[in-house]
Amino acid sequence: MPDTDLGCEIMSMGDKKYLSKAKMENDFFRFFIETMVEEIVVNDKPFDLYKEQLKKLCTAEGVDYDNLECDLEDFIQTMQIGLRGDPYAGALGMAIVFKDCEECYVSEEKVEEICEKMANFGGKM
Repeated sequence: MPDTDLGCEIMSMGDKKYLSKAKMENDFFRFFIETMVEEIVVNDKPFDLYKEQLKKLCTAEGVDYDNLECDLEDFIQTMQIGLRGDPYAGALGMAIVFKDCEECYVSEEKVEEICEKMANFGGKM
């Protein structure tokens, strides 16, 4: 597949062209996922509450739901360990979180915001 000057792969599917998830521009999709991750990590909401809506949004965006669900589960679990675990595991976990956040449609700024909330409120709001 050819690369664009933005470093994203373009896949042709009939008349439609889809950018890889690294370049997706739907702000609501990202907002939904970032808000969901924050609710799960900071407020201990269950991921299952969001799965049906996430699946609908993935379908609308042409995103593979099964892969994203798996990635998000790993991302959230790693973030929780990073923020609540022992200092060594926490530092390693958060390094992984920052490395993988964009693949899960979560900005580094949102990860930093969640970390700050966890520090300020002890994990519960």
